[in-house]
Amino acid sequence: MKWLSLSLLIGMMGLSSLTVLQALMIARYHWSQTQATIVFGYLSPFGMISLMSSFVILPRYGALVTMGLAMLLVNTGMIFLCFATQAQWLMVTGTALILSSFGAVPAYFQLITEIAPKGRIGQYMAALGSISLAGIAIGNIIHSTIFKYGFYAVPFAISLPLVICSTIVGCKIHP
Repeated sequence: MKWLSLSLLIGMMGLSSLTVLQALMIARYHWSQTQATIVFGYLSPFGMISLMSSFVILPRYGALVTMGLAMLLVNTGMIFLCFATQAQWLMVTGTALILSSFGAVPAYFQLITEIAPKGRIGQYMAALGSISLAGIAIGNIIHSTIFKYGFYAVPFAISLPLVICSTIVGCKIHP
């Protein structure tokens, strides 16, 4: 459980850099708020297809393999986002890859049910939810502060090692 908790905390700190993504679109590419919002609508099918395909992938390969695939997509997407200030297509591709990792959500819940003792699944989910929120809060403060001073690519450059560390720690998870 400690590896899942640590992986979740570090991963959420890294993924919270996505909160400045819309601000990047507006500041760097001079998009309107509407345009920046519509892009996420166009990319949402990546997340939906990933989520629906998880019901095929998860029973066939298991929770750990599904989570590993999702972590690979997140790491690759974050690499693209590190260079998002150079070209718009890098930002869109990175975002699509990260959205494609949404299929890990059912695997994450299955993993919790495999790790937690009977009768304590709710406690484990609540604890992991709190850890997740703590990672998001810490990451938001870091990334938004850096972005505020005009360092547009730095939040993603900080996030890349965090999500890689999260993946490495996640490899130690054994149900």
